[in-house]
Amino acid sequence: MPIWLHTILYIIWVKIRVCLIVSAILAGAGLLRAAEDGGLPGSFLTLPAGARGAAIGAPYSSWPGDYSSVFWNPAQLSNTTKPELGFSRTALFEDTSNTSIGFAWPHKKELAAGVGFIRQASGGFERRNSPFDTPSSFDITNDAFFAAFSARLPPARYGLRGGLALKAVRYSVGDVSAWGTGADAGLLAELPRGLRAGAVIRNAARPTLKLVSQSITFPSALEFSVSGERRLGDIFTANLGAGLVKYERQTAKLSLGAEVLYGRSAALRLGFSGAGFSSGVGLRSGNYSLDYAVLMHEVAPVHTLSLAVRFGITSEELEEYITQGIGRYNREDAAKLAAAYARQAEILRRDGKLVEAIKTLETAYLWDPSNSVIENKIVAYRLEMDSGLTRQAVERNLAMADRYLAKEDLLAAREYLASALDLDPANEAATARIADIDKRLGERERRSLEETKRREAAGRSAALLKKASDHLRREEYPLAIAAAQKAAEINPDDAASANSLMRIARQGLDISLRTRLKEIDRLCESGEYAKAMKIRASVLRDDPANKEAELKGRVCVPADTHKPAAEDQKKIEKLYYMAVDAYLKNKLPEASAQVKEILTIDPGNEAARKLEGKILWAEGGGGK
Repeated sequence: MPIWLHTILYIIWVKIRVCLIVSAILAGAGLLRAAEDGGLPGSFLTLPAGARGAAIGAPYSSWPGDYSSVFWNPAQLSNTTKPELGFSRTALFEDTSNTSIGFAWPHKKELAAGVGFIRQASGGFERRNSPFDTPSSFDITNDAFFAAFSARLPPARYGLRGGLALKAVRYSVGDVSAWGTGADAGLLAELPRGLRAGAVIRNAARPTLKLVSQSITFPSALEFSVSGERRLGDIFTANLGAGLVKYERQTAKLSLGAEVLYGRSAALRLGFSGAGFSSGVGLRSGNYSLDYAVLMHEVAPVHTLSLAVRFGITSEELEEYITQGIGRYNREDAAKLAAAYARQAEILRRDGKLVEAIKTLETAYLWDPSNSVIENKIVAYRLEMDSGLTRQAVERNLAMADRYLAKEDLLAAREYLASALDLDPANEAATARIADIDKRLGERERRSLEETKRREAAGRSAALLKKASDHLRREEYPLAIAAAQKAAEINPDDAASANSLMRIARQGLDISLRTRLKEIDRLCESGEYAKAMKIRASVLRDDPANKEAELKGRVCVPADTHKPAAEDQKKIEKLYYMAVDAYLKNKLPEASAQVKEILTIDPGNEAARKLEGKILWAEGGGGK
């Protein structure tokens, strides 16, 4: 062949090769959607990530969030309930596959972050360096890396969330590659009557890549979707939605999607779009889920399989587990239920609901009374609550003092500061302010302040002394002592009267305790152990450090009940858990009967004694 002809053919081949590379990117990347979007640049990113979204279609951008929200709508991320990792793979045509990995990390239902990766790979292409060379194979890969962020937007009552997904895109054809960066933006709104609306701007910042000699810019697109959730009886839930997708220089395309959930364990999904009909199923067990989708494309069915794992447990899931109650009345199931209550208490504590957290822990301790970890947490939570209440009261008093200082009402400000010091004697701010006020007060004002304080102290002390006398008449000796002691602290002038009342009350308490301890001995000797233990409980209530009462709890039991037989132990265990279950369901007579049966078998059973006290308190109107 002449050299000049060889040169001309080589130049033509180089131009054809450049066109083929660009065509491979534009056509190969958009293989699945060719009939729908004409092979738009970046169309590999329009492939649904995750089988759940693949079955539902565009409306999925307004569904509750999961790991695939990184790709669908970044605003959904802050609507996820717990960390989630997911993997998805779609088998396309002609040795082409699409793989995605995503991770969502929500934080306190307000903020969330996520990362993701998508790769579309096509193999089996052939190339020549010249028209006369032996062909060699090469691959085409399209990669995208995502970093997404989402937050609830103010005001909170509108339920509006926003999100931004930054992405880096790479096209690779054989040994030639190019990079570009861009971003997607999204909104998600919670509407009345269980409706949700989502809006996404694809390529709000458009990636541009230069491969060989031609630049490729991804087109922007606007997606809008609306969906709603509706309960179908006690078990089934339905989600229905519709979406519109509008790319540059293209008409808007409508998509419809539906999902029917069977509790938390299974789902059936259907969708319709310009690409065809789609359907799918999902299975879930605990924190694991497996989803499958198929798109009935005009070329061939497209299959997607996803696997996701979530981490942790939400308060709603705990509540559902707790509501189911104990399955079998044995130690194993009771310990699991106690653990669920304990975890719920931790969530309540993180949310600042310490009172509810303590009540929940107390319930956990009922289910597992030998669990020292739960017992210690109850003590720690109570101390934390007391400290928090004190801190709040101090802050309120300081704030009121500042308000009155601004009005130059020094006396009122000093009163609030003094109240803050009563609660927190080491509070340096209150001490310094009182010292400053005292410098500013005149002699007459100081005398007036002191006289006012004396009158108030005398009034409070008199009320407490009267309360102490009333308790004394009702033989409520510990309460009488506490009231009289407080009166003496408030007003030293009443110390003599308070000390007299405390002396009488202590004498009465001593006589009462000795009388009750003797009655315990008498009842034990006559075999009336249940009555003896009730009186012992009253002694410990009035005198928690009473060693004699503690000792009687260990010795005042029948000789043959120190160690119940194995079959009795099983019966006691079952009866106890049945009693706890009845107590929590407010079936107090049933719970009381079961506790009495336990104490008949084992009068010294401490857990049953404590539960009996709670039942008696509830029956008396004290509540739980």
